[in-house]
Amino acid sequence: TEYVEKCLHYDSETDKAKIRSKELLKLIPTLHKTDIIDVSLRRYCETVKARLEKCKDYDTKRQFVLDYVKRIIFNNCDINLQGEVPIKLRAYEDPDQPSEASKINFSIKGKVNCRYKHC
Repeated sequence: TEYVEKCLHYDSETDKAKIRSKELLKLIPTLHKTDIIDVSLRRYCETVKARLEKCKDYDTKRQFVLDYVKRIIFNNCDINLQGEVPIKLRAYEDPDQPSEASKINFSIKGKVNCRYKHC
């Protein structure tokens, strides 16, 4: 019976350690999971590129911008496109953990040709 008691004790300790491990994993910031971010960024860029290549007219280009650009800031000849890249963590973590999704904001700055002399 002493053997059984020790086994039960160690099983209990193992279960506690697994629970604590899951709690700690939830505290790790997404930005520290660089391999997950790299895969998510690559997937996002491939999706965006494939979708952009299909845009042939005004309506499809407009819908593309609505789907992928969160905000457009235009100031004189300066333009700033802002959006979000979804980071999917679910596929890379312990299947017992709840699914987790996060986002990383992006900002693309540039200039556009305009008729103003001061640009």
